[in-house]
Amino acid sequence: MNVQTNLYFKDDFSLGPGFKTNLTVSLTSDSITYESNSTKTSQKIKLEDIIGATARQLHTGNDIESAYIHIYSYPLKKRVLSTTAKRQRLEHVFAVSGKDSSVANLEIAEKWVRCIKWLLVKNSDINLATTREDNPPRQQFLIFINPFGGKGSAMNLFKKKVKPMLEEADVQYELIVTEHMGHAKEIVQNMKDFKKFDCIVCCSGDGIINEVINGLMSRPDWQEAIKTPFGHIPCGSGNGLCASSLYHSGEPFDMISSIFTVLRGEEWPLDIVKVQSPEVHYSFLCIVFGIVSDVDIESEKYRKVGDIRFSVMALKKIIEKRTFSGKLSYLPVENGDCVNGASSTCSSRGDETVELSDGTSKCKEHGSEEQRNLEDGKLEDNNLKDGNLGDGILNDGTLDKSKSEQPSSDEISNLKGEKLDNGGKLDHGNASNGILGSVNLASGIPNKFMPNFHEPIPESWNVIEDDFVGWVFVSTTHIGKSMFCAPEGSLGDGIIHCMCLNGDMSRSDLINTLGKMERGEHASVNGVYMLKARAFRIEPFSATSEIITIDGEVFNWSKLQAEVYGGLGRVRCCRPAESTNRNSDEQ
Repeated sequence: MNVQTNLYFKDDFSLGPGFKTNLTVSLTSDSITYESNSTKTSQKIKLEDIIGATARQLHTGNDIESAYIHIYSYPLKKRVLSTTAKRQRLEHVFAVSGKDSSVANLEIAEKWVRCIKWLLVKNSDINLATTREDNPPRQQFLIFINPFGGKGSAMNLFKKKVKPMLEEADVQYELIVTEHMGHAKEIVQNMKDFKKFDCIVCCSGDGIINEVINGLMSRPDWQEAIKTPFGHIPCGSGNGLCASSLYHSGEPFDMISSIFTVLRGEEWPLDIVKVQSPEVHYSFLCIVFGIVSDVDIESEKYRKVGDIRFSVMALKKIIEKRTFSGKLSYLPVENGDCVNGASSTCSSRGDETVELSDGTSKCKEHGSEEQRNLEDGKLEDNNLKDGNLGDGILNDGTLDKSKSEQPSSDEISNLKGEKLDNGGKLDHGNASNGILGSVNLASGIPNKFMPNFHEPIPESWNVIEDDFVGWVFVSTTHIGKSMFCAPEGSLGDGIIHCMCLNGDMSRSDLINTLGKMERGEHASVNGVYMLKARAFRIEPFSATSEIITIDGEVFNWSKLQAEVYGGLGRVRCCRPAESTNRNSDEQ
């Protein structure tokens, strides 16, 4: 289908670095095209690949100075001998000259840049792009860096890769370097002027994102705050949200694509999972017990070697092959019955209802009235309206400083555009061996599917009692770059994808599962079965390990239940492409 494009500007410029080729340059609603006046060959810069533009004028002492238009784009290009495309930086510099004064040249350059910037703004009126005399508002980011996540290279990655792209995109940001476990949660929970931020960017693993989400859910204005979109720059070990958002966007998994997606992406629904044990905590990624959580946590001491630590520890745990007995109770998606009942909202919205024997009805595959109001942003519970979510209590983690090089305060203060409330002081990093605390709820988000913690499960739930090697409950698609756990999932689908590893699996089955998981083909392995649930409860009868992780961090538990709130949060993603690149090599 041919899409109508509008021609905004057309002018004669020369192209750097030599500025010897005269070009006819055209700006339309989807691209910048430049054509050689001598050879008549043309090239195109797609607006969808551009992150920013600037207008400059150098003072060389000439009577009439040229002005320069700088265009920063990151198109997907295939490298030699590569089967996948990666984003590569291109800077086009057009010289504006030939006008009757230096001022006139600069005015032309600024007019072009101003129009380009407005065309890059989502949902702006592109018909007014040529007439605007002001620049669009600059994006405002709140950026968290965990300096000790992954290989401990987050600060260096920010300075070398993230910061230059932020400057090219003309983004304003406030930078916070986390000092201890729970620091990010404390910051967002108590920040006064939080509404000014367009995006929360985490240069970290998934643990900092979990902290921020629980901090947002502890704010008095949590219903609005949780809608602030996340951007994830992969600087940790797992990087599950980044892998999921890039997969959704059809982008390769690398540093440049992750930054590009944060800068140019749109808001996309992100499921939030409420966890009770019986304390309340919130998750966005996964809840894991058994062999997978054992691998994750017990490999922490080898984090300096990178992702290889997971493979080595996985082989060790497969050789050991420990099983546990337990009960998994879950509400399957095809039932989706509400615990609290919400027939009034179902009928008014045209949702399907199920008649009960007592003459009442309940909605099918949808939540309670409280949940409907929650997703619409108009919850009526007074405790929740007053922000009665309590204060989170977290145990401070510890870190062996001798194993990590701490960035100096000078290095931090030299990162232009940031604001540090702590004067650049760093004590220690977020420790992954700390224990996650809870959001101490007096009256939490109302359960839409789960019963009260100490009540029996509803009859509509399915129950499996068996021996297992592991449970993995996923609310995205990936829990890491190479762990495509929910191939049938999508961001914001409102489903908990449950992967069960049966106790009868052989060691070769487990190795086969590990090998196929990167491609999302593990469901075909003997002993692996996938379930789709709205809520679940797990109770181990006998376990050789007490390690359970929520979003990669250790959590205290003996019995646990959880339910999903579809699309409660937001994450930045590019619009999914028809043909996609999947999980190419790391940068």
